[in-house]
Amino acid sequence: VGFVTGIEPGGSGDVICRLTVESHADKLVHRHAVTITNATVLLRSEGQNTRPLDIRELQLKDWVKLWFTGPAKKQYPVGVTARQLMIVDRP
Repeated sequence: VGFVTGIEPGGSGDVICRLTVESHADKLVHRHAVTITNATVLLRSEGQNTRPLDIRELQLKDWVKLWFTGPAKKQYPVGVTARQLMIVDRP
């Protein structure tokens, strides 16, 4: 779980956009470069319900929960591809 600090629209082929997502835990900052593809499931949590999300609804500072496909790339920020993204209330 982290918050969106950057959104790069577009890309090539299957890529919809690239996000920068940060999480802060135990006084450490973790930064991820997240690729969103046509296969990524996009959702918004609304109380006890979830609904499909249009990627154009995503904004800077939104809190998101991410599930990744495959291993993270060993770089900084850590490069990952999202299997699922859900906008959530701030934890």
